[in-house]
Amino acid sequence: MRRLISLLLITFSALASAQAENPAAHALINGSAQMEFGSDPQSQAQKKFIFDKTGEDSYLGIYRLLRFKHQSQCGRVLVVPVLANSHKAIRNMAMQLNICEDGKPPLETCNGKDLVFADYLCPNGGRPHFTKEVQAAVDKAQAEGGIDLEHAMQEFKENGGSRLK
Repeated sequence: MRRLISLLLITFSALASAQAENPAAHALINGSAQMEFGSDPQSQAQKKFIFDKTGEDSYLGIYRLLRFKHQSQCGRVLVVPVLANSHKAIRNMAMQLNICEDGKPPLETCNGKDLVFADYLCPNGGRPHFTKEVQAAVDKAQAEGGIDLEHAMQEFKENGGSRLK
């Protein structure tokens, strides 16, 4: 199940960034959004897995969990497969993402003060890291059993790339 969640997180990230209007950003702004699974093999395998277990088609429901206080245009959303007929969420396959209204991730920090883009190289040669507020949201989600994109990518690579095992 955890591998499937890893694939779902990676697939969602790719699908959302490929759309003209990012559904996660839409959910942050409006409270909720939904999107269909993609047509790629990974997305279809996930959709089939859910259908085989439940007998129902599904879609991805996206719901705003919170807005950050210090970067108020950014927040955290929940992405969860939802059964199309019964409208029940499959909570053990849910994931959370940090996102801003422009579809990009929240700014990060090099020194705890200055906000910079995630791909910025800090003056000390290191990479920026989450602000305290964003890190607290990530820590809370992980303490509740969640998985972040970095861990999802690691599990994805460890499990043979695009194959479901």
